[in-house]
Amino acid sequence: MGAKPHDCDWLAAPLGAKNCDYYPQVQVQRTSTDRSSGRPVVTFDGGKTWDYNDGPNPVKAGTQVHVGWQKNSE
Repeated sequence: MGAKPHDCDWLAAPLGAKNCDYYPQVQVQRTSTDRSSGRPVVTFDGGKTWDYNDGPNPVKAGTQVHVGWQKNSE
């Protein structure tokens, strides 16, 4: 059995690779207004499906991009 792999020890010397990988997770959120009802709607799949966005603070019409990072656990 090999040694336990490093877990992104960012403070360890030297600077450079830290034996871990992260992958970007990108989510595009588009919001609009339903033409028939006037209610706010939202999609997360490029407009294939839309859901009503009736929460207490509905997002105004437009496009938002959310970027996060997922650690590769291998």
